[in-house]
Amino acid sequence: MKTRTFLTTLVLFLLFFNGAICAVTIFSLKSSLGTAKEQRLAEHYVVASALLQDMQALHGRGADPAASLAQLMRPYGQFYTKHGGGFLVYRGQECLYSSVSDPEAPLADPAAPAAGQDRLLTVQQTDPFYLSVAGRLAPPFEDYVLVYQSRLSQTIHAWRRLCRLLYLAGAVCSLLLALCLLLLVSRLFRPLEQIHAASQQIARGEYGRRLTVRGRDELAGVAQSFNHMAAEIEAQMAALNQAAAQKQQFADNLAHELRTPLTAIYGYAEYLQKAALTETDRQAATGYILSECRRLQNLAAQLLETAVVRADGAALQPVDTAALFAAVRRTLQPKAEKLGAQITFCPQLPTLRGDPALLESLLINLVENALNACSRHPRILVQAVSEGGRALLRVQDNGRGMTGGELARIKEAFYRVDKARSRAAGGAGLGLALCEQIAAAHEAGLVFDSAPGQGTTVTLCFPACSP
Repeated sequence: MKTRTFLTTLVLFLLFFNGAICAVTIFSLKSSLGTAKEQRLAEHYVVASALLQDMQALHGRGADPAASLAQLMRPYGQFYTKHGGGFLVYRGQECLYSSVSDPEAPLADPAAPAAGQDRLLTVQQTDPFYLSVAGRLAPPFEDYVLVYQSRLSQTIHAWRRLCRLLYLAGAVCSLLLALCLLLLVSRLFRPLEQIHAASQQIARGEYGRRLTVRGRDELAGVAQSFNHMAAEIEAQMAALNQAAAQKQQFADNLAHELRTPLTAIYGYAEYLQKAALTETDRQAATGYILSECRRLQNLAAQLLETAVVRADGAALQPVDTAALFAAVRRTLQPKAEKLGAQITFCPQLPTLRGDPALLESLLINLVENALNACSRHPRILVQAVSEGGRALLRVQDNGRGMTGGELARIKEAFYRVDKARSRAAGGAGLGLALCEQIAAAHEAGLVFDSAPGQGTTVTLCFPACSP
């Protein structure tokens, strides 16, 4: 495109510029010829008028003007011969006088001009260039024709020199313009070339490539738009890479989670099949198989629940906070009694706007995590409060807490802070990932606040306070 733009612009300029030069030269030639014609006509008129007066004077004295014609014309002939001109006088077909000494001068037509014409002006189109003016004298000497011939070579040669000078100047100007146009086009297309190069680099995966923005013109705007697009592409690719890495990690963790119980199930099933066992050993092996099957069942249930929440979202409606807390208490009461845990529910808000089933699942997961995080004498506080015009669900425990690195990964699928304790409790590391999905379905935020030895507080922040 750069070459095509340069050539097109250059050709258009050359056509216009050389056309202008041609127009100037043609106008100059016409002007020079017009000036020469007017000058020759004026000179012919002066000489013809003077000659007519002299011939009338001779005719009035009874003398023959034809006999004295050479004497009458000699001064004019001598004067104009020095300036490249000459005169001829005809009567009929007879040439009575001639001061033209140039052998290359064209032969004058004695019959010109025709009757009724004043003067006839002719130009010889070949070198040597001559301008001829023929005119009849006034009566009673209308049979006399005065012809004035003058060279135009000086005018034509001056015009040719002007043409050569103009075309030479035009060639120099065209060359300079071509160079300037090439520099201008190169400068104008440099941002486009940079955009092209940057686009190729981005296509090769170099998403950090940016353009330098200079000025405030349209090209600067294009560069800014390109940089914005490149930043968006880089962000999108980073998000895609992160999502791909998370999916791969999820698949790896899922395979690991499935391998452990499947290995145990296979091993105990083979043990039951091949070994001669007592009833006690058989019951123990069967118990192990059932335990691992329950782990797989819990894993499948959590995965299914996460997928359902992601696909269907939440059916929002007013939720009675006291009834919600009572349902959570009933579900967790056996485990709390077994661990000797104290769970306190404080429904300071009468209602919340959400999905009852999903909020119950979220609280159960959060409280179970809190129970698992406490080594002894667990004390857990579950609240529904309003702060800053927003409804909050908060679960606070007195457990061991978490470090900053653990907090950064706590929402990842299959991640466990205490892997041995979580696996022994039957957890798959999907609880908080499910809680994050439930929070997103409610357009709420899930915030963790924890420090080692100081317990953990998890807060679900709703977008607005419930009516």
